[in-house]
Amino acid sequence: MTARETLEDLTRQGAELRIEDGELRCRAPKGALTAELRASLSQHKAAILDLVREREEQERKGALPKIEPSPGSRHEPFPLTELQQAFLVGRRGDFYELGNVGAIGYVEIETPSLDPEQLNRSVQRMIQHHEMMRAVVLPDGQQRILESVPPYEVEVLDLRGREAAAVEAELLAMREQMTSRVFRTDQWPCLDVRAVSLDSDRMRIFVCVDLIMADSGSTHILARDLARFYIDPDADAEPFELSYRDYVVAKTALKGTETHRRAVEYWQSIIETLPPAPELPLARSPESVARPRFTRIKELALDQAAWRRLKERTVKAGLSPATVLLTVFADVLAVFSKSKKFTINAPFPNRLPLHPQVKELVGNFTCVNFIRVDATKEDTFIVRARQLQEETWRQLEHSRYVSGIEVLREIARTQGPAGARKIMPIVFSSSDLHGGGLPFSDVSEVVYDLTYTPQMFFEARVAEQQKQLFLTWNVVADLFPDGLIREMLAAYRRVIERLVDDDAAWQETAGALVPPAHLELQAAANATAGPVPAGLLHQAFEARAAERGEAPAVVSARGTVSYADVERRANTLARKLRALGARPNELVAVVMEKGWEQVVGVLGVHKAGAAYLPLDPELPAERLAALLADAK
Repeated sequence: MTARETLEDLTRQGAELRIEDGELRCRAPKGALTAELRASLSQHKAAILDLVREREEQERKGALPKIEPSPGSRHEPFPLTELQQAFLVGRRGDFYELGNVGAIGYVEIETPSLDPEQLNRSVQRMIQHHEMMRAVVLPDGQQRILESVPPYEVEVLDLRGREAAAVEAELLAMREQMTSRVFRTDQWPCLDVRAVSLDSDRMRIFVCVDLIMADSGSTHILARDLARFYIDPDADAEPFELSYRDYVVAKTALKGTETHRRAVEYWQSIIETLPPAPELPLARSPESVARPRFTRIKELALDQAAWRRLKERTVKAGLSPATVLLTVFADVLAVFSKSKKFTINAPFPNRLPLHPQVKELVGNFTCVNFIRVDATKEDTFIVRARQLQEETWRQLEHSRYVSGIEVLREIARTQGPAGARKIMPIVFSSSDLHGGGLPFSDVSEVVYDLTYTPQMFFEARVAEQQKQLFLTWNVVADLFPDGLIREMLAAYRRVIERLVDDDAAWQETAGALVPPAHLELQAAANATAGPVPAGLLHQAFEARAAERGEAPAVVSARGTVSYADVERRANTLARKLRALGARPNELVAVVMEKGWEQVVGVLGVHKAGAAYLPLDPELPAERLAALLADAK
């Protein structure tokens, strides 16, 4: 084992190496320093000291370390990135809500008919060239690139000459089968490529990739090279000097550096002010969905001319197109969200320039970034967009070194069980705004595409295709009331269309987005004027329980509770509270999640003669303690 390999192995085991008073100091988790590592550390101490000194000098200069490829370790196990870990663990359905699904990127491309044998050879060559298409996840939670795999065989289905209805049924069945699969990441392959021969000399290619192995940017590289190898079977494909393993190990080595520490300190400073995800109206609770099924809505938002004009306007305003589209999305969410302060999950490709070949590697380079939105102010659109752009840049600077996944883990650590359940399931993705052609020919067409991951129920994706702007919303439709998503999408499109040529749209406040029909619903819901009933709140409930005790009083994902049952439980609680000293003019805090238990708690407090103080159980412990102290 060389000095550099020893340093990489120590870093992978969570060890931190620093120079103190000219001496090499190593701090490592218990059990991390194996006998072999101790021996290698002792053998190469001087060389490792030089490597650590070089790294610290780069830190002082603000430079990122350069990767020294390690060909001999290419097929050795290496850690999963934070997002890979989240994708792997999150697909479980026994602990995490919105689990039981994989993380997949799926596309159907229709193209002039291809030679199946040549297509098969092209897929095999793509797999050989891009090593993460040969990767698996090991039982210990690390990943490994296999040195060799059996020849991949593309499944080809011939539907030529079949009735149109039968062809459509077969295509839909294949789509359903491929988009609902959960790959076994401990078994190769983690991709699925199929082809269907159609009439009129056409072929449809179906590709499904586990996003643990290849993110969105990587799938573009795969598509490009698949086409290149098909069109020119003799095309040059020099083996990569750099491995995805080299990149992950080098990026892992940034932990404990000054750059990483600054990012950690930044996120720790804002964790308590990081609002939750938007609270959209839901038809059912996320935990009640045993296995999410995603619905994909894709629409052309702007044609070539309109999209070009909007991009020109954004540049003149000192904004990026992605920022403008994100601001519109935030505005639409603010209209429909219960809270006007919320966080949007905005993943981004994070290929740190550690080596010239990083930009050509296939792997998962995506990092999660959290964008805070405050829609309580009556600012104009252009002001809101500039504020969001500054927020995005600020967060990006630190998310490059501390991913949003690490932030969620820190929230779970500091906020206990409530924090552990916190997810950011509403996603905005603009990584495909750069445009780009389709594989195989200028007459290829993306017939269908779908992306989803565990713990996500709403992804708004914006993409440029054939110089036009497309909107793709992937949602767990069962979660939302009928018509809500379509109404939100219509509002989104209206604003984008106005921003193209209407100067006034850039000066409007977010309130102008509210659809007329939504305003009517708001007015009807808020029209609560009327005579105030006599008696106390719990007395009205008692009367209803006496009239119809077996009728449902509370309906929730965890079950239905009758009036009689709620009344009995509330009376029991009231007696206990009085025994503990609850009296009139006394406050009793109710720190509970929404559910039938909360209803029992509030009624029990009233029945005891006290008043209740509702508190959010997801607040940090220190904040809860302060509120309780103030309430005494």
